[in-house]
Amino acid sequence: MTIGATWKPEHAEAVGSVAGRGLSAAGVNLLLGPVVDVLDRPRSGGSGDMGVRSFGGSAGWVGALGRAFVRGVVAGSGGRMATVAKHFPRHGGSDRSPDNEVSMVNKSLEQLRESELLPFAILAADIPSDAAGRTDAMMTSHIS
Repeated sequence: MTIGATWKPEHAEAVGSVAGRGLSAAGVNLLLGPVVDVLDRPRSGGSGDMGVRSFGGSAGWVGALGRAFVRGVVAGSGGRMATVAKHFPRHGGSDRSPDNEVSMVNKSLEQLRESELLPFAILAADIPSDAAGRTDAMMTSHIS
């Protein structure tokens, strides 16, 4: 939420660039991120709390910031870093923490398309003018 609170995609891109540069300098070539969970139900410190790992509560905005972050990672690493958007379909939308028990997201497919799935669609979209913003893979979450 910290980056999302700025309402500036260029900040997400700048943070991504710093991450890409630092990780690349350390010999890392795969970033398990960004987290593109939509934080529509903040649970401060509780089960499923995404806290500062989320870009915000608007699915479209989370997707746009996630794409900017990925673009920054790619630029900062000199094109040598792959990214994995997570947690598909969305860890933060589950009814309980999946760390200790099976959790569920109780929404219709249409509701999922409008919220949980939208950031992943944005990051996976093949946009010729923004190829560097496309994630290389998606990490699934362990929910039902």
